[in-house]
Amino acid sequence: MSSLICQVIPIGLNNYDLLYTFVTKETMCLKSSGQDAQTCALNPMLFLSTSTCYSRVRVTPPTVQVVTLSCVESSSSSSSSSEEVQYNRGFTGADIAMIMKFNNADYVSNNLFLSAAKLVYYCLFAVLYGAAGSCSHLVMVNSSWTLDHILALWRARDRTCVVYPPCAVEQFLDIPLLDDEGVETEAAGGADGKRRYTVVSVGQFRPEKDHRLQIRAFKKLADRRAGLEAEESLRLVLVGGCRHQEDRDRVLMLRGLCQELGIGDRVEFRLNVTFAELKRELAGATIGLHTMWNEHFGIGVVECMAAGAVVLAHKSGGPRRDIVVPLDGGVTGFLAEDEDGFADAMDRILRLAPEERAQVRRRARQSVARFSDREFEACFLAAMEPLMNTLER
Repeated sequence: MSSLICQVIPIGLNNYDLLYTFVTKETMCLKSSGQDAQTCALNPMLFLSTSTCYSRVRVTPPTVQVVTLSCVESSSSSSSSSEEVQYNRGFTGADIAMIMKFNNADYVSNNLFLSAAKLVYYCLFAVLYGAAGSCSHLVMVNSSWTLDHILALWRARDRTCVVYPPCAVEQFLDIPLLDDEGVETEAAGGADGKRRYTVVSVGQFRPEKDHRLQIRAFKKLADRRAGLEAEESLRLVLVGGCRHQEDRDRVLMLRGLCQELGIGDRVEFRLNVTFAELKRELAGATIGLHTMWNEHFGIGVVECMAAGAVVLAHKSGGPRRDIVVPLDGGVTGFLAEDEDGFADAMDRILRLAPEERAQVRRRARQSVARFSDREFEACFLAAMEPLMNTLER
């Protein structure tokens, strides 16, 4: 087992937290042999799968206590179906409780009977949900993707319509797309003469947002453009909210992953930022990145497009069906599905000529006007009008 300290956080006089990452592997050596584990042959996944772990340890001399311990299998996919295994250990008590997030607890997903029982529960809930929905006089859904699901469950086609949620697109329109000389502001270069490209992701630090996919895809992008380091600098900025301790622990895991991949100095985490700070980050973004699978709509994608970032979103859900769609035959953004696809798309975007990127930005900003507060108000009132006319009779 090898470890790496990622960060030291002072919390008081002579008291501090250590954030560190380590890898666990099963070997052929017995503990009683006294042999150095680093020299032992691996015994892969007989009893213990190879895992990368991230921990927060509180040092309050003379005691040392484990605050959090989170592990993910190193061989697991970073796609949207990947699982996140987290262990939590309190200050007292020797037990470590395992929680499998994203879909179900592991005791459910690993048990055929419990999995079947939960599937029956889902089916019964869907029947009750459909029965309740079928009684509606008017149904509004937030995207074409949601429309398909509601029609399948509620079977109320003549009473269902799409009303896109209101997005604050007007508040991003003051961000310039080009500088006075027609050169992209974020790629104009700094004091060192390098072109500066920034990939910005906007979304809460929840498992389904799949930030690990973003980090791994960015690593592949950096590797592919390693030969251009003398001419450009690449940076990934993850902007999002943390709702509770579990989200903060997830950020710890993501920081550890960045260190493990050797890109810790290129990835920045911006937590619980103000709207003004969000605008500043998006104003400097070359690419707006979104990797959630089957996002129902995708307000974050709309905000990136309105701010002038070239959007790269997951090829599913609302982004694919409603947002990142052609305008007058022209591209408004890009879509991908896996690590290689996202890395390829980001590389393709950066290889476009500045004017080509500017055309994508202009079309995208024009396209998202249909998601404004004014459009929402008009569509909402239009959807309500038949119902109100019925009530007036």
